[in-house]
Amino acid sequence: VLCLSGIILCWASNSIPKMLKAGALNRALSRLESLLDHAAQQALISREDVFCRFNLNDHSAGCYLNHNARPLSAVLSLKDVEFKSSKFSSSKLPANTLIFRASGTATPGRIVLSDGKRVCQIVQSLRGARRTECK
Repeated sequence: VLCLSGIILCWASNSIPKMLKAGALNRALSRLESLLDHAAQQALISREDVFCRFNLNDHSAGCYLNHNARPLSAVLSLKDVEFKSSKFSSSKLPANTLIFRASGTATPGRIVLSDGKRVCQIVQSLRGARRTECK
């Protein structure tokens, strides 16, 4: 019985950190998707464009009404994961800027996140639809 308990304890001590790390990526994706949902809703409600910027250096994201106004909500900081890239099709703004338009459309592009083991991306379409893909 003690031997069996030792084997289970050893297995658990190796598995728990991996499960927590995987959970960090899932939590980050969920928080980021909530931020983007809120931004898209605010663009429709306020009838003004909402700009979301993704900072690859400090792994943060923030959404703003009227391009340089104060944030719609607190700036999202993702400490346990890293932004690998964010690229959106906007000719007038930096490529790391996603725009939700009052018309319900958005600048198409993608945000890529990683926890070092898995890579996930949030893909934003022109018509406002969004999907998440993980490998």
